[in-house]
Amino acid sequence: MAVFFRDPAPQRAAIEACIRHALEDARSMLPFQPARLELVSFGVETGEAVLEVEGGCADCDLSVVNFVPGLEAHLRLRVPAVRTIRLLVD
Repeated sequence: MAVFFRDPAPQRAAIEACIRHALEDARSMLPFQPARLELVSFGVETGEAVLEVEGGCADCDLSVVNFVPGLEAHLRLRVPAVRTIRLLVD
């Protein structure tokens, strides 16, 4: 009996493209600019998106990190393959 494993690379590339598009939309919704939201990696098997975030409000104490719960909800709604988010904060 032969067992074949499907290469997750094409699936990963398609999901990562969707995540990057959703991050562009999220960036425009943040109340301050510039904000850097970058996808570092995505695990197809785990559904974990690793994001690098940076930015904040020059006139207040807000940071991109304050918006993580909303960002996670936005990504999970737009890209159902995303189950969790892990942040790398600069």
